[in-house]
Amino acid sequence: MHSFGAAIVTYNGANRVRELLASIEVDRPWLDDLLIAEDPCSYEQVHLELVALAEKYQCRLVTGSNWGCMQGNATLAMLNMQTDVVALLSDDIIVTPGCLRDNRRFWETYYHYPVGASVIPSWGGWTDLEKMGLIKHPLEFHEKWKEWISQVPRNEFWDFDNFPRLYVNVHGSGFAVRRDVWWAVGGCSKETWCYDEDIAARIWLYSPCVVVVAPGRPFVHFGGMSQCGNEHPDIDFHTLDAWKRAWDGRDKSEIHALIREKMAERAYLDKYFRLHMMGG
Repeated sequence: MHSFGAAIVTYNGANRVRELLASIEVDRPWLDDLLIAEDPCSYEQVHLELVALAEKYQCRLVTGSNWGCMQGNATLAMLNMQTDVVALLSDDIIVTPGCLRDNRRFWETYYHYPVGASVIPSWGGWTDLEKMGLIKHPLEFHEKWKEWISQVPRNEFWDFDNFPRLYVNVHGSGFAVRRDVWWAVGGCSKETWCYDEDIAARIWLYSPCVVVVAPGRPFVHFGGMSQCGNEHPDIDFHTLDAWKRAWDGRDKSEIHALIREKMAERAYLDKYFRLHMMGG
């Protein structure tokens, strides 16, 4: 059986980490290691709160030089994890009961397949919870998660036909990656802010492995703070320019076209996944 651990990447997020750790507790027996990778910041009190949380939840806390950004923080986590598979979790998510258990079961089943990373299913964000009347204010996402977590409705990814599907990217808020594959493709670039898309592209283009969406229970992402999507048009140019520097002048559309070619070449794996589910 291959080992499975989780690493929380955080910047100035003690309050968010506190609630995420509490939501992880039900799945803690399925983790061989649990780590908090802290982005150094000027607030000593935040660091001391994380020290106390690490002691309370019996997990490890590491702080180090990580380029002052999330891709460096993810690298800090990977440098300090020794499990075969590492689930990298953003500090602004809440995991539903069974989320990490399901992802571990996925890897126990499919580790011998050429899978490099798995997207952990997600369900909506605070705006969706507000529309459903489960919260009234964004702050209640973390403050009242114990009240709304059991009311999150099932979506297609919870079952997803019970077998994984090939996927272009992972999402930085929650994905799992084989540690050996991470380092085999060189880890994520120091240049690009979009480390999740970057590592997925490296797996597709620099290894024989694939990226998949794994079936299972989801996490819920606060949402709205990504620097890699369209949420912040004012910094979009900055992130796209950084992407081009990391990929020798090629923009995302060019890289995605290359990934699509690899997906077509490795589409036979979808059949294997389906046959495995059926016991074939």
